[in-house]
Amino acid sequence: MAADVLDAHADVLIIGGGMAATWSAVGAAKAGASVIVVDKGFVGTSGVTATGGPNHWWIAPDAALRRKVIEDRHAAGYGLSDPEWMERVIDTTWRTLPDLGEHYAFGTDGKGGTFHSGVRGSKYMRALRAYVFSPSM
Repeated sequence: MAADVLDAHADVLIIGGGMAATWSAVGAAKAGASVIVVDKGFVGTSGVTATGGPNHWWIAPDAALRRKVIEDRHAAGYGLSDPEWMERVIDTTWRTLPDLGEHYAFGTDGKGGTFHSGVRGSKYMRALRAYVFSPSM
């Protein structure tokens, strides 16, 4: 019995449907690339964020604060991280997480602002999935 073969073409192939993979797909699509995402389930059910959230990457754009957070996390990981990549992830999280506002009911921070870092697990991933497949994307 012959296996079905999918003949697909794209500029970018992303394997995995967790938070990092899905945000990568968003970034590539926004840059004008055609994107295919392949996952064992469907976008939003894979990766650590399916049960957690991105709170550990939501750091205000204050150079001293970000440097301290990166140093602390790098030390906690026994030096097995890349501080430059950590800075990029923190910056990208700060800039892009608010984009989910159309699909996620962010809470308030108690000071008249939005509590972006309060997104949680499966609700966050469902919102990210909705964002990826929305007409505005």
